Amino acid sequence: MSMKVMLILILLLRLSLGLFWIDHGIDKVNSGWLTENKLKLRLVKANITASGATKSYLKHFAIPASGVLRYFVTFGELAVGLAFLAGFWMKPAAWGAVFMVLNFKFADSRLWSLEVFGDAYVFPLLLAGLAVAYFAFGAEWTVRRFLPALERYDL
Repeated sequence: MSMKVMLILILLLRLSLGLFWIDHGIDKVNSGWLTENKLKLRLVKANITASGATKSYLKHFAIPASGVLRYFVTFGELAVGLAFLAGFWMKPAAWGAVFMVLNFKFADSRLWSLEVFGDAYVFPLLLAGLAVAYFAFGAEWTVRRFLPALERYDL
C-alpha cells in the first residue's frame, strides 16, 4: 500500500470518528440533555445492577454530579468531533474520546465484564481513538492548511 493511499485512509478514519462524535453530541442536544437531566436517569438505572467500585463511583460521584456532567458529556462529544473534523488539538481530543468511552463503559458496569466484547462501539472507538492520539493522523489535512493566518497559532 502506498503512503498516499494510507494517508487518505487515515484521514477518512479521523473524519469518520469526528462525524461519529458530532452525531452523538447533536443527538444529546436534540433529545434534551441540556434542558433535562437525562444523564441522571441513565446513571440511576445503571446503579441498580452495579456493584463494587462502579456502584461506589455512581453513588458518590456520578449521580450527585450528573447535573454538571451532562454538559461535559454533551459538549465533550461535540468538541471531540469538531477537533477531529477540523484537525485542531487532535491528540488531546483523542485522549478525551478514549476517556469518555472508558468512562461510559465503567459507569454502565460493562468495562470489566464479558459484555464489553458484544458492544460494537467499544473496540473500534478505543483503537481508532488511540491511533489518532498516538499518531495525530491526517494532520496535514486540516483547517490550518486552508487558512494560512492560523499558522502563527500552535493548534
